[in-house]
Amino acid sequence: MNINSDSQSISLESLGIIYKQVDVMTVASQRFRGKKWITEIGSKLVELEEGLTEYIAGPAFVRNHWGTNRQDGTIEIEYGFPVSNSAGNSGFDCSQFEGGTVLSIMHKGSANEIDTTRNKLVDFVGRNKLLLSECYEREILFDFGENKPSTTIEIQFQLLPWLEQFSEGLDRELGSVLRNSVLEGLEAFHPQSGATARTQWVSSAISRLDDVTDESQKHDILTECGHRFPEERLRKPRAAYERTKDIDEVLVAMAEDPWFGKPHREENTIYSTKGPINPEGYENATSNLEKKCNYCFCGVVRESLMNPDIDISPTYCYCGAGWYRGIWERITGKPVKVEILESILNGDNVCSFAIHLFQ
Repeated sequence: MNINSDSQSISLESLGIIYKQVDVMTVASQRFRGKKWITEIGSKLVELEEGLTEYIAGPAFVRNHWGTNRQDGTIEIEYGFPVSNSAGNSGFDCSQFEGGTVLSIMHKGSANEIDTTRNKLVDFVGRNKLLLSECYEREILFDFGENKPSTTIEIQFQLLPWLEQFSEGLDRELGSVLRNSVLEGLEAFHPQSGATARTQWVSSAISRLDDVTDESQKHDILTECGHRFPEERLRKPRAAYERTKDIDEVLVAMAEDPWFGKPHREENTIYSTKGPINPEGYENATSNLEKKCNYCFCGVVRESLMNPDIDISPTYCYCGAGWYRGIWERITGKPVKVEILESILNGDNVCSFAIHLFQ
Protein backbone atom coordinates (compact mmCIF):
# COMPACT_ATOMS: atom_id res chain seq x y z
CA MET A 1 0.00 0.00 0.00
CA ASN A 2 1.33 3.43 -0.96
CA ILE A 3 1.21 5.53 2.20
CA ASN A 4 1.89 8.84 0.50
CA SER A 5 -1.11 11.10 0.98
CA ASP A 6 -2.65 12.51 -2.19
CA SER A 7 -6.00 14.01 -1.27
CA GLN A 8 -6.27 16.63 -4.00
CA SER A 9 -9.89 16.94 -5.00
CA ILE A 10 -10.68 16.02 -8.60
CA SER A 11 -14.04 17.14 -9.96
CA LEU A 12 -16.64 14.47 -10.51
CA GLU A 13 -17.65 16.08 -13.79
CA SER A 14 -14.17 15.79 -15.28
CA LEU A 15 -14.25 12.04 -14.65
CA GLY A 16 -17.78 11.56 -15.95
CA ILE A 17 -18.98 10.59 -12.45
CA ILE A 18 -22.39 11.60 -11.08
CA TYR A 19 -23.21 11.84 -7.36
CA LYS A 20 -26.91 11.10 -6.85
CA GLN A 21 -29.63 9.57 -4.71
CA VAL A 22 -31.35 6.31 -5.66
CA ASP A 23 -34.70 5.19 -4.29
CA VAL A 24 -35.62 1.95 -2.54
CA MET A 25 -36.47 -0.53 -5.29
CA THR A 26 -38.51 -3.75 -5.33
CA VAL A 27 -36.72 -6.38 -7.43
CA ALA A 28 -37.15 -9.94 -8.65
CA SER A 29 -33.77 -11.60 -8.89
CA GLN A 30 -31.76 -14.80 -8.92
CA ARG A 31 -28.14 -15.62 -8.13
CA PHE A 32 -25.33 -17.73 -9.48
CA ARG A 33 -21.74 -18.21 -8.38
CA GLY A 34 -18.96 -17.12 -10.70
CA LYS A 35 -16.05 -14.76 -11.35
CA LYS A 36 -17.43 -12.67 -14.21
CA TRP A 37 -21.03 -12.03 -15.16
CA ILE A 38 -20.36 -10.75 -18.68
CA THR A 39 -20.17 -14.08 -20.49
CA GLU A 40 -23.17 -15.68 -18.78
CA ILE A 41 -25.66 -12.98 -18.00
CA GLY A 42 -27.44 -12.45 -21.33
CA SER A 43 -29.15 -15.82 -21.53
CA LYS A 44 -29.97 -15.79 -17.81
CA LEU A 45 -31.69 -12.41 -18.07
CA VAL A 46 -33.63 -13.43 -21.18
CA GLU A 47 -34.96 -16.49 -19.36
CA LEU A 48 -35.91 -14.48 -16.26
CA GLU A 49 -37.48 -11.72 -18.35
CA GLU A 50 -39.88 -14.14 -20.04
CA GLY A 51 -41.69 -14.83 -16.77
CA LEU A 52 -41.65 -11.25 -15.53
CA THR A 53 -42.62 -9.24 -18.60
CA GLU A 54 -45.83 -7.66 -17.30
CA TYR A 55 -44.22 -6.69 -13.95
CA ILE A 56 -40.87 -5.25 -15.09
CA ALA A 57 -40.50 -1.61 -14.03
CA GLY A 58 -37.03 -0.72 -15.31
CA PRO A 59 -33.80 -1.96 -16.92
CA ALA A 60 -32.01 -5.14 -15.85
CA PHE A 61 -29.31 -5.07 -13.18
CA VAL A 62 -26.40 -7.13 -11.92
CA ARG A 63 -25.13 -6.87 -8.34
CA ASN A 64 -21.88 -8.34 -7.04
CA HIS A 65 -21.97 -9.74 -3.50
CA TRP A 66 -18.29 -9.29 -2.61
CA GLY A 67 -18.83 -10.60 0.92
CA THR A 68 -19.50 -14.10 -0.46
CA ASN A 69 -16.03 -14.55 -1.95
CA ARG A 70 -14.31 -17.93 -1.75
CA GLN A 71 -10.70 -18.99 -2.16
CA ASP A 72 -11.39 -20.00 -5.78
CA GLY A 73 -12.14 -16.35 -6.58
CA THR A 74 -15.88 -16.80 -7.10
CA ILE A 75 -18.63 -14.65 -5.61
CA GLU A 76 -22.41 -14.72 -5.66
CA ILE A 77 -23.69 -12.64 -8.57
CA GLU A 78 -27.27 -11.43 -8.41
CA TYR A 79 -29.22 -10.50 -11.54
CA GLY A 80 -32.78 -9.41 -12.16
CA PHE A 81 -35.20 -6.57 -12.77
CA PRO A 82 -36.97 -3.89 -10.77
CA VAL A 83 -40.62 -4.88 -10.64
CA SER A 84 -43.97 -3.49 -9.58
CA ASN A 85 -45.15 -4.39 -6.09
CA SER A 86 -47.81 -6.68 -7.55
CA ALA A 87 -45.11 -9.10 -8.74
CA GLY A 88 -44.82 -10.48 -5.20
CA ASN A 89 -48.48 -11.44 -5.26
CA SER A 90 -47.95 -13.48 -8.41
CA GLY A 91 -45.55 -16.04 -6.99
CA PHE A 92 -42.24 -14.31 -7.67
CA ASP A 93 -39.60 -14.14 -4.96
CA CYS A 94 -39.15 -10.39 -4.52
CA SER A 95 -36.89 -8.34 -2.27
CA GLN A 96 -35.92 -4.72 -1.83
CA PHE A 97 -32.75 -2.89 -2.72
CA GLU A 98 -31.96 -0.20 -0.20
CA GLY A 99 -31.93 3.38 -1.41
CA GLY A 100 -29.11 5.81 -0.71
CA THR A 101 -26.30 7.81 -2.23
CA VAL A 102 -24.31 6.45 -5.16
CA LEU A 103 -21.45 7.43 -7.40
CA SER A 104 -22.44 6.60 -10.97
CA ILE A 105 -20.59 6.40 -14.27
CA MET A 106 -21.75 5.30 -17.73
CA HIS A 107 -19.88 2.70 -19.76
CA LYS A 108 -20.52 2.57 -23.49
CA GLY A 109 -18.86 -0.01 -25.68
CA SER A 110 -17.79 -3.60 -25.22
CA ALA A 111 -18.84 -5.08 -21.89
CA ASN A 112 -15.48 -6.85 -21.84
CA GLU A 113 -13.83 -3.44 -21.38
CA ILE A 114 -16.02 -2.38 -18.46
CA ASP A 115 -13.12 -2.54 -15.98
CA THR A 116 -11.52 0.49 -17.65
CA THR A 117 -14.59 2.57 -16.80
CA ARG A 118 -15.10 0.94 -13.41
CA ASN A 119 -11.55 1.79 -12.39
CA LYS A 120 -12.39 5.49 -12.58
CA LEU A 121 -14.81 4.94 -9.71
CA VAL A 122 -12.32 2.74 -7.86
CA ASP A 123 -9.60 5.39 -8.15
CA PHE A 124 -11.91 8.23 -7.06
CA VAL A 125 -13.14 6.27 -4.04
CA GLY A 126 -9.60 5.35 -3.03
CA ARG A 127 -8.19 8.84 -3.50
CA ASN A 128 -10.94 10.43 -1.42
CA LYS A 129 -11.03 7.68 1.25
CA LEU A 130 -14.77 7.19 0.74
CA LEU A 131 -16.65 4.49 2.64
CA LEU A 132 -18.65 2.05 0.52
CA SER A 133 -21.62 0.00 1.68
CA GLU A 134 -21.24 -3.76 2.08
CA CYS A 135 -22.87 -4.77 -1.20
CA TYR A 136 -21.81 -1.60 -2.94
CA GLU A 137 -21.57 -2.35 -6.66
CA ARG A 138 -24.30 -2.86 -9.20
CA GLU A 139 -24.51 -2.44 -12.94
CA ILE A 140 -27.65 -1.30 -14.75
CA LEU A 141 -27.89 -2.92 -18.19
CA PHE A 142 -29.75 -0.82 -20.73
CA ASP A 143 -29.44 -3.36 -23.56
CA PHE A 144 -28.69 -7.06 -23.56
CA GLY A 145 -29.50 -10.19 -25.50
CA GLU A 146 -29.10 -13.92 -25.25
CA ASN A 147 -25.86 -13.91 -27.21
CA LYS A 148 -24.97 -10.22 -26.81
CA PRO A 149 -23.56 -8.60 -23.67
CA SER A 150 -24.91 -5.16 -22.85
CA THR A 151 -23.04 -2.25 -24.43
CA THR A 152 -24.63 0.57 -22.42
CA ILE A 153 -24.07 0.03 -18.71
CA GLU A 154 -24.42 2.33 -15.70
CA ILE A 155 -21.98 1.37 -12.94
CA GLN A 156 -23.07 2.41 -9.44
CA PHE A 157 -21.03 2.36 -6.23
CA GLN A 158 -23.25 2.83 -3.18
CA LEU A 159 -21.72 4.87 -0.36
CA LEU A 160 -21.99 3.76 3.25
CA PRO A 161 -24.60 6.01 4.91
CA TRP A 162 -22.14 6.84 7.70
CA LEU A 163 -23.18 10.46 8.11
CA GLU A 164 -26.89 9.56 8.14
CA GLN A 165 -26.32 6.85 10.75
CA PHE A 166 -24.15 9.18 12.84
CA SER A 167 -26.81 11.88 12.69
CA GLU A 168 -29.58 9.45 13.68
CA GLY A 169 -27.53 8.20 16.62
CA LEU A 170 -26.82 11.73 17.79
CA ASP A 171 -30.50 12.62 17.60
CA ARG A 172 -31.51 9.47 19.46
CA GLU A 173 -28.97 9.83 22.28
CA LEU A 174 -28.54 13.61 22.58
CA GLY A 175 -31.45 15.37 20.87
CA SER A 176 -31.52 17.74 17.93
CA VAL A 177 -29.72 20.71 19.52
CA LEU A 178 -26.57 18.78 20.45
CA ARG A 179 -26.80 16.81 17.21
CA ASN A 180 -26.60 20.02 15.19
CA SER A 181 -23.69 21.22 17.31
CA VAL A 182 -21.67 18.04 16.74
CA LEU A 183 -22.45 18.13 12.99
CA GLU A 184 -21.32 21.73 12.54
CA GLY A 185 -19.65 22.23 9.13
CA LEU A 186 -20.87 18.89 7.78
CA GLU A 187 -20.69 20.15 4.18
CA ALA A 188 -16.99 19.24 4.40
CA PHE A 189 -18.04 15.58 4.42
CA HIS A 190 -19.13 15.75 0.76
CA PRO A 191 -17.40 13.12 -1.44
CA GLN A 192 -15.76 15.82 -3.54
CA SER A 193 -14.26 17.70 -0.59
CA GLY A 194 -11.10 15.57 -0.67
CA ALA A 195 -9.80 13.06 1.84
CA THR A 196 -7.95 15.58 4.00
CA ALA A 197 -10.93 17.93 4.42
CA ARG A 198 -13.26 15.01 5.17
CA THR A 199 -10.85 13.59 7.74
CA GLN A 200 -10.37 16.98 9.39
CA TRP A 201 -14.14 17.30 9.73
CA VAL A 202 -14.43 13.81 11.27
CA SER A 203 -11.68 14.71 13.74
CA SER A 204 -13.52 17.88 14.78
CA ALA A 205 -16.90 16.15 14.99
CA ILE A 206 -15.59 13.33 17.20
CA SER A 207 -13.88 15.90 19.43
CA ARG A 208 -17.20 17.71 19.85
CA LEU A 209 -18.87 14.35 20.52
CA ASP A 210 -16.35 13.63 23.29
CA ASP A 211 -17.28 16.92 24.96
CA VAL A 212 -20.98 16.07 25.35
CA THR A 213 -21.19 12.29 25.85
CA ASP A 214 -20.29 9.59 28.32
CA GLU A 215 -18.68 6.30 27.27
CA SER A 216 -21.99 4.46 26.94
CA GLN A 217 -23.40 7.13 24.63
CA LYS A 218 -20.28 7.12 22.47
CA HIS A 219 -20.61 3.34 22.14
CA ASP A 220 -24.30 3.43 21.26
CA ILE A 221 -23.92 6.21 18.67
CA LEU A 222 -20.82 5.07 16.81
CA THR A 223 -21.26 1.29 16.83
CA GLU A 224 -24.35 1.85 14.65
CA CYS A 225 -22.32 3.68 11.97
CA GLY A 226 -19.88 1.15 10.57
CA HIS A 227 -19.96 -1.67 8.07
CA ARG A 228 -22.14 -4.70 8.62
CA PHE A 229 -20.79 -8.24 8.40
CA PRO A 230 -22.11 -10.03 5.27
CA GLU A 231 -25.40 -11.74 6.03
CA GLU A 232 -24.48 -14.77 3.92
CA ARG A 233 -21.52 -15.57 6.17
CA LEU A 234 -23.58 -15.38 9.38
CA ARG A 235 -25.91 -18.22 8.45
CA LYS A 236 -23.81 -21.12 9.81
CA PRO A 237 -22.90 -19.59 13.19
CA ARG A 238 -26.46 -18.30 13.64
CA ALA A 239 -27.83 -21.77 12.87
CA ALA A 240 -25.39 -23.24 15.40
CA TYR A 241 -26.66 -20.84 18.07
CA GLU A 242 -30.32 -21.40 17.24
CA ARG A 243 -29.78 -25.16 17.39
CA THR A 244 -27.71 -25.34 20.59
CA LYS A 245 -27.75 -21.94 22.36
CA ASP A 246 -24.06 -22.74 22.98
CA ILE A 247 -21.52 -19.96 22.28
CA ASP A 248 -18.72 -22.52 21.94
CA GLU A 249 -20.63 -24.17 19.09
CA VAL A 250 -20.86 -20.76 17.45
CA LEU A 251 -17.09 -20.38 17.72
CA VAL A 252 -16.62 -23.81 16.12
CA ALA A 253 -18.76 -22.69 13.16
CA MET A 254 -16.82 -19.42 12.93
CA ALA A 255 -13.52 -21.31 12.78
CA GLU A 256 -14.52 -22.61 9.34
CA ASP A 257 -14.53 -19.07 7.87
CA PRO A 258 -11.40 -16.85 7.93
CA TRP A 259 -13.61 -13.73 7.80
CA PHE A 260 -14.29 -14.18 11.53
CA GLY A 261 -10.62 -14.21 12.52
CA LYS A 262 -9.84 -16.25 15.62
CA PRO A 263 -12.21 -15.17 18.39
CA HIS A 264 -12.04 -16.92 21.75
CA ARG A 265 -14.28 -16.95 24.81
CA GLU A 266 -13.50 -16.31 28.46
CA GLU A 267 -16.65 -16.78 30.51
CA ASN A 268 -19.24 -14.35 29.09
CA THR A 269 -16.82 -12.32 26.97
CA ILE A 270 -15.55 -12.90 23.43
CA TYR A 271 -12.13 -11.54 22.50
CA SER A 272 -11.31 -10.67 18.88
CA THR A 273 -8.34 -9.04 17.17
CA LYS A 274 -8.67 -7.71 13.64
CA GLY A 275 -6.26 -8.88 10.99
CA PRO A 276 -4.61 -6.37 8.61
CA ILE A 277 -6.35 -5.13 5.48
CA ASN A 278 -3.15 -5.80 3.54
CA PRO A 279 -1.35 -8.76 5.19
CA GLU A 280 1.59 -8.75 2.77
CA GLY A 281 2.15 -5.01 3.15
CA TYR A 282 1.82 -5.32 6.91
CA GLU A 283 4.43 -8.07 7.11
CA ASN A 284 6.86 -6.27 4.77
CA ALA A 285 6.45 -2.79 6.27
CA THR A 286 9.71 -1.03 7.03
CA SER A 287 8.31 1.55 9.46
CA ASN A 288 5.69 1.68 12.19
CA LEU A 289 3.65 4.16 10.12
CA GLU A 290 3.69 1.91 7.08
CA LYS A 291 2.69 -1.04 9.25
CA LYS A 292 -0.31 0.82 10.67
CA CYS A 293 -1.41 2.06 7.24
CA ASN A 294 -1.38 -1.51 5.97
CA TYR A 295 -3.28 -2.68 9.04
CA CYS A 296 -6.31 -0.41 9.41
CA PHE A 297 -9.41 -0.98 7.27
CA CYS A 298 -10.64 2.60 7.70
CA GLY A 299 -9.60 5.13 5.05
CA VAL A 300 -10.32 8.00 7.44
CA VAL A 301 -7.88 6.59 10.00
CA ARG A 302 -5.24 5.96 7.33
CA GLU A 303 -5.59 9.53 6.10
CA SER A 304 -5.11 10.85 9.64
CA LEU A 305 -1.99 8.73 10.10
CA MET A 306 -0.49 10.32 6.98
CA ASN A 307 -1.32 13.84 8.15
CA PRO A 308 0.46 14.74 11.43
CA ASP A 309 -1.78 17.80 11.83
CA ILE A 310 -4.92 15.64 12.08
CA ASP A 311 -5.46 13.92 15.41
CA ILE A 312 -8.63 11.82 15.69
CA SER A 313 -9.86 10.77 19.12
CA PRO A 314 -9.74 6.99 19.78
CA THR A 315 -13.50 7.32 20.35
CA TYR A 316 -13.86 7.05 16.57
CA CYS A 317 -12.82 3.39 16.78
CA TYR A 318 -16.22 2.55 18.26
CA CYS A 319 -17.25 2.66 14.60
CA GLY A 320 -14.99 -0.36 13.97
CA ALA A 321 -16.27 -1.96 17.18
CA GLY A 322 -19.70 -1.93 15.55
CA TRP A 323 -18.51 -4.68 13.20
CA TYR A 324 -18.40 -7.04 16.19
CA ARG A 325 -21.55 -5.70 17.77
CA GLY A 326 -23.40 -6.46 14.54
CA ILE A 327 -21.98 -9.99 14.30
CA TRP A 328 -22.98 -11.07 17.79
CA GLU A 329 -26.31 -9.30 18.04
CA ARG A 330 -27.39 -10.73 14.69
CA ILE A 331 -26.30 -14.24 15.69
CA THR A 332 -27.83 -14.29 19.17
CA GLY A 333 -30.64 -11.77 18.82
CA LYS A 334 -29.50 -10.22 22.12
CA PRO A 335 -27.76 -6.92 22.93
CA VAL A 336 -24.00 -6.84 23.48
CA LYS A 337 -21.47 -4.19 24.50
CA VAL A 338 -18.10 -3.91 22.77
CA GLU A 339 -15.06 -2.65 24.66
CA ILE A 340 -12.06 -1.30 22.76
CA LEU A 341 -8.91 -2.90 24.20
CA GLU A 342 -6.36 -1.74 21.63
CA SER A 343 -6.64 0.51 18.58
CA ILE A 344 -4.47 2.19 15.99
CA LEU A 345 -5.78 5.62 17.03
CA ASN A 346 -4.74 4.86 20.61
CA GLY A 347 -1.15 4.27 19.50
CA ASP A 348 -1.35 0.47 19.36
CA ASN A 349 -0.25 -1.69 16.44
CA VAL A 350 -3.46 -3.74 16.33
CA CYS A 351 -7.16 -3.30 17.08
CA SER A 352 -8.60 -5.72 19.61
CA PHE A 353 -12.02 -5.86 21.23
CA ALA A 354 -13.89 -7.50 24.08
CA ILE A 355 -17.49 -8.35 23.23
CA HIS A 356 -19.51 -8.59 26.44
CA LEU A 357 -22.48 -10.84 25.72
CA PHE A 358 -26.08 -10.46 26.86
CA GLN A 359 -25.83 -7.03 28.49
